[in-house]
Amino acid sequence: MLQAKRIFFYMDANTIGGHEILTAQIANYLSSQPDWDVHCAYYYPGTASLFNGDIQQVQLPFHCKDPRILHNGEFDIYYLKKLFLSVKPDLIVVAQGYIESGVRGLIAARLAGIKVGSYIPFGQTNTELGNRFARLRDIISIPLYRMSQFYLTISDVQRHFLQRLVPSTPVYVINNPVTLQGETPVDPPETLGKRSSNKQHFAVVGRVVFKQKNQNILVEVAKLFASRGIHVQFHIVGDGPDLASLKQMVNGAGLQSSFEFHGWLQAGPLAALLKTEIDAVIMPSHYEGLPLVFLESVFRGKPVLVSDLPFTEDYQLPQCYRFKSSSAEQIADKIHGLSAAYRRSELQAIQNRVLDINSQERFEADIAETFAKLIAPQI
Repeated sequence: MLQAKRIFFYMDANTIGGHEILTAQIANYLSSQPDWDVHCAYYYPGTASLFNGDIQQVQLPFHCKDPRILHNGEFDIYYLKKLFLSVKPDLIVVAQGYIESGVRGLIAARLAGIKVGSYIPFGQTNTELGNRFARLRDIISIPLYRMSQFYLTISDVQRHFLQRLVPSTPVYVINNPVTLQGETPVDPPETLGKRSSNKQHFAVVGRVVFKQKNQNILVEVAKLFASRGIHVQFHIVGDGPDLASLKQMVNGAGLQSSFEFHGWLQAGPLAALLKTEIDAVIMPSHYEGLPLVFLESVFRGKPVLVSDLPFTEDYQLPQCYRFKSSSAEQIADKIHGLSAAYRRSELQAIQNRVLDINSQERFEADIAETFAKLIAPQI
């Protein structure tokens, strides 16, 4: 019998997001195969529940945003180097939400002489994403991109972006999966929205963090609707560092009737909310890789209004679903025009493309093919 290959997943995020969930799904699939022995290290305690019982776990004493480099009397990098050498993996995968995260793991793996690569959802530069201190961060990022011996990413669009930055480094695509059963696309919002309040309802799902998800612009959108005498309600589903600020902005503008805050919802309650209350889902993000919220909303038969981001090209989203993330006026116009522009056949076509690109079967095939290449003997 061939000896199982050993792989180590390193995750030092200080929270759980879509990328951490996907990393765990990859690890869980590999651990279900007889030829893989899977280990992981993470910081955020809730991450443990994402992994199945076959995966050997270690909780880290630090996270990617911790400025200290010494914990428990030991330098973090040397702690990790010893950890990696004690496990002796054939391969280390560092889950990077952005290129500056996970650097401790990359350095320690290189020092230990173990093949290491990055699983990252974005291939755009900080300048392209509009991040703060973008030019300085892009300069700092140049050597960071060179540290990984391979890259895993989530779509062909992101592979193209990454390959510009690391033209000689292998980049593999593991398409994000959707495990839901496709539901029939809904009727136009004007039909769904005929309730006693005569108000249309829109869900905004995800971590409340303004610099990426841009939920704060919805206050301006709600002001525009109020000035036009149009009634809408935004259902904010999620938690995050800017949740209190968003609530304060809503209260300060006197828009409490236009917002409802649900906190995080489990899959069942979220599905019920989308099915019974929501006319469409809105994603005003400044940047995304390939958000699960988009995939799952489409699978649930809901139209999704989304910023004009690169992934929308993969699914051929019509212009009536897309807007500039910086323009409250354009977001309001797209919302207002959705009833007339919506076509069930178009949403069905988008759903079919999601099914083709993002099925669970393709996700598992991508994992199997990619990791077989990564551990293949070098000729």
